Amino acid sequence: MAKKQQKSFFERLAEINDKHDNNLTKKTTNKKKRSLWTFILAGALTAGVAVSIAVPLALNVAKVNYIQPSADSKVVLRYNDRNKTTDAENIGSLNNLFSSNAEKVETNLDAAYKKLVFFWYEEEQKASVTYQFRYNASLNAGDTQKTNIALKTLEEIRKEQKDKLADQKANLQKLYLSGWEEKYNQLLLSDNYGKSKTEDEAIEYATYKIVEKEATRRFRIKVQKQSINMLKRASKEYKQISEGGIAATDENGKSIVIGQNELIFPYLRSIEDEQALKDSDFQGMYYYEIPGTDQIVTISTESFIPSHMSPNSLINDYLATNNLGVTTKLTLPGVFKNGVDPQFNFEAEDKKVLANILKYSLVTDSERQNPRIQRVADIAFNSQNGIFKEQASDFMSSINNSANMMQVGKYKTYLNLLSKNASELGTEGITSLLDEFASNTAENIALLANEIFDLDQDPNSLPTIDFSELFVLPTDIQNQIQLILDQTVNSQNVNFLAQKVAQINALIDNFVKNSSDAVFGEFIQNTFKKQFVINNPDLSKQTSFAYVVKNLGGFVVLNDGKIEWVRRTNLNENTILAFLKNYIKQTRLDEVKDLNFLSSINSLQTKNTILAKALKNDAFIAKLKTNSEYTDEKVQELKTQNNSIVQGNSNEKIINSLLGIHTWVEAQKSLTKSYNVHINNASVVISYRNANGEIVEKNNKAKTTITNIFKQKIKETAKGGN
Repeated sequence: MAKKQQKSFFERLAEINDKHDNNLTKKTTNKKKRSLWTFILAGALTAGVAVSIAVPLALNVAKVNYIQPSADSKVVLRYNDRNKTTDAENIGSLNNLFSSNAEKVETNLDAAYKKLVFFWYEEEQKASVTYQFRYNASLNAGDTQKTNIALKTLEEIRKEQKDKLADQKANLQKLYLSGWEEKYNQLLLSDNYGKSKTEDEAIEYATYKIVEKEATRRFRIKVQKQSINMLKRASKEYKQISEGGIAATDENGKSIVIGQNELIFPYLRSIEDEQALKDSDFQGMYYYEIPGTDQIVTISTESFIPSHMSPNSLINDYLATNNLGVTTKLTLPGVFKNGVDPQFNFEAEDKKVLANILKYSLVTDSERQNPRIQRVADIAFNSQNGIFKEQASDFMSSINNSANMMQVGKYKTYLNLLSKNASELGTEGITSLLDEFASNTAENIALLANEIFDLDQDPNSLPTIDFSELFVLPTDIQNQIQLILDQTVNSQNVNFLAQKVAQINALIDNFVKNSSDAVFGEFIQNTFKKQFVINNPDLSKQTSFAYVVKNLGGFVVLNDGKIEWVRRTNLNENTILAFLKNYIKQTRLDEVKDLNFLSSINSLQTKNTILAKALKNDAFIAKLKTNSEYTDEKVQELKTQNNSIVQGNSNEKIINSLLGIHTWVEAQKSLTKSYNVHINNASVVISYRNANGEIVEKNNKAKTTITNIFKQKIKETAKGGN
């Protein structure tokens, strides 16, 4: 299946602008008109982020009235030429000018990127042959030599694509005796051949698409198991011979030879090294020798070139530019609906999860002795030793032994039983605050609540939720359970206790799933509504968007119908690198998760970020300049244009986050009575109600306060930025 074509930065930024318009007004905007101005906007945004994030379109101030775009015919500029003849430019002509410029920029950058891909592919292809030579030299006597490591040459791939196109042409000639030329031209103009006009263009494009991934190997990190033979020293001299029988040479013209007793792979370094993953000058890959096996685990980029194998620069760049952490989420049962009388509805799945929380379990000590019956809610939410006292980040440094595996297994089991949509360990892994903020604005505002609502100085700014009071059964049901529990006093008979647990849980299941609407509604009134709904002296009812979780930390957030308990652990460089080393040292690699850390780094690399690095590389610039078209001025122009897009893409995330803040504040303002904000002199200020139901204003404008704290937080990077 053909890969869906990625939208350009300009198209995506246009969509953001339209999304902003839709958040402010329901009027329809002209998407085409707006997109033509985005290159100018991208450049304008570039200067704002380094010092302080400039927000376009007045997103960080009070709501503005949106005005429909002017008609194309509207004159915006009048001037006199040298003959004193008055001329004019209208909206339409300027739109066409900027559209043409944007397309020209994209075309120029695409051309440079394609040259880069072919240039780097040739480097990788040559290095892959040497890597295969070294790998085969490390094999034991009698092992089969590898022939599938070395990449094909560009000439081989071009010939394959030329033959493939010729076959397709011949098939069309057979199918369509007349008119085959039209079908063939349609093939050339398809996405598969880059909308080419000639056969040569089509072959070059098809070749480019095949080699692009191989050419960019240096921008992807991988961890893999490999043979311990890679650590061997040569038992004799090995000399690399090319296909023509001539001695292969390196970039300095020297023969590629592995001398007797030399390390076959001299660029491997132990992950136990103190400077592992930190040394910016290191060229090579790191390894860990798995005890008692014939394997090692390596971490490196996918590159075959030793000078580009080290993952250090990719990792360190990510740490230096992102506020990183692990967010743990547990979706509690119930569907929240805000209104004059806030409601908590429970569908079948919600009742199933709620029943699981309210049930009892038979537990033993670590030696499987001393059986006893406990409430699942106590096992899970106990503030001293409950399962969920821990969160996903607490397992980052776990050594892969039986005790820890059992603890992780128990955590996952309870997570699956007690959460509506549990993910792996209740987390999406190590994430950037900036990446998370726009898509989960309410949750992330809650996670910044200590600063936004100044909870240390004023803990009443957000209400508190207590799980020990939220998950309790009605008195009559609890009394029936107690009668059963009384029968188990002093019993150590596991079978007998298990029968009693089953009896209790059947009673709870029946109550939760089969009670009448009136009975169940009263139960929810005395638990969820009692905990979440604030009853004011004027008889009005309110809910906060977030609640501090008593004794366990984090916040319960009521958002988009969900009731979600969220916690986040911020991570620094040392914590992350220690975790990564520990991850590499896990012997059961197929069962160990890297918390998406490496995949997040790999996903950041785009055509423009790769090109930005290449345009700082003297060898590539020299290669470009072999074409007379690429003068010093042209190369500088490419750098400027490409950097503008890279910065624009970065600003796109910031804009989305600021839009999220704007939308959240507007939503709070639209509530009949918001617990968290209040309108004072036309300004939306942060507020709350005290125990007497009186509004206490914090005198902080909501949008400004949240925006400033958000901007500060994204500067607090894992590598110590501020």
